[in-house]
Amino acid sequence: MARVNVLLGHRRDQVIATDGWRDRRVPFIFITPRARADVASLAERIFEEHYEGLEALRSIDLALFARLIGGDGAGHGDLLSYLFFAPEFATALIELGPRGRARWLTAHTGPEGPWELQDVGLLNG
Repeated sequence: MARVNVLLGHRRDQVIATDGWRDRRVPFIFITPRARADVASLAERIFEEHYEGLEALRSIDLALFARLIGGDGAGHGDLLSYLFFAPEFATALIELGPRGRARWLTAHTGPEGPWELQDVGLLNG
């Protein structure tokens, strides 16, 4: 959505593409953790607390997964964050939401309110 908004520039009308798709700028709110590494660190911590040592016996699949990525979850947070679907991890991710929301609402005040129409760093990394 951010990419389409940037490509459309400041147009306020609808653009009809040659394939029939109708594109228009759409306001959005993009909520993320403070730092990109926060999710990786969270994945490592949850894995360590719930799925290492004797806890690994709870889930043979996760124990095998840990071995495949090179032992414990330490240093593999990015990979874990993509492949780790444990309920404890999902719950912890959901709990990050209100903090991200508060940061966004604090930083995005003004005539447009909390809505964003441009690139908020999504396209640059």
